[in-house]
Amino acid sequence: MTIQNPESLVAVNSAIVNGDHLVVVLIGDVEIPTNQIGCYEIKKSEKGTQALEIINNYDAGVIITSEPLSVELLSIDKVVKPFTILKTKRIVVGLGARKDSSEDSMIKAVDTALEQAHVPLASVNRFATVDIKRNSPAMVKAVEQLGKPLEFLSVDTLRSLSHQDLSPDSKMVQEKIGVGGVCERAALLAAGKNPKLILKKTKFNGVTVAIAEGE
Repeated sequence: MTIQNPESLVAVNSAIVNGDHLVVVLIGDVEIPTNQIGCYEIKKSEKGTQALEIINNYDAGVIITSEPLSVELLSIDKVVKPFTILKTKRIVVGLGARKDSSEDSMIKAVDTALEQAHVPLASVNRFATVDIKRNSPAMVKAVEQLGKPLEFLSVDTLRSLSHQDLSPDSKMVQEKIGVGGVCERAALLAAGKNPKLILKKTKFNGVTVAIAEGE
């Protein structure tokens, strides 16, 4: 999604076409595959005002953020170079697993699911699961290896979700933990506004994975 006035967007497009010195600034924890950026310089910043300071040293710039930027950021006196703001989609991987699932099996399941959904790991914001998995060293270590945060959601929170993308409930899961499914519900709830599943519940040797996209 692009957030910027048309005149600035035209100026940035012109800078790209003319081969001007353009910078791509990633705010906060945003990560995107470098092969999607091309040959432009990449800088990191912790906040929007710092991003504008960076852009002022170039001919034009693109700010990529996962969170809304304050209105103050767009104040004309803070920047003299043309820039545009791109807001990334929020992508969450929901996980479920049997008690005996290993760390390696979870990592392989995630890798396979991301490949099926054509989503690079760098584009994933976080993983999500049910809070009883706090006591699963294998899952915690697997997500640590993948380098992303893991969000735990209560059974009550998962049960409260009603969404058109949800698969039919599993009677076995319902009997075991009190909710008919984990990975899809966790992914949708953690994905933010207007979430949708881009990969429905998929099983990989005792591990279930779902991927949701939100705003």
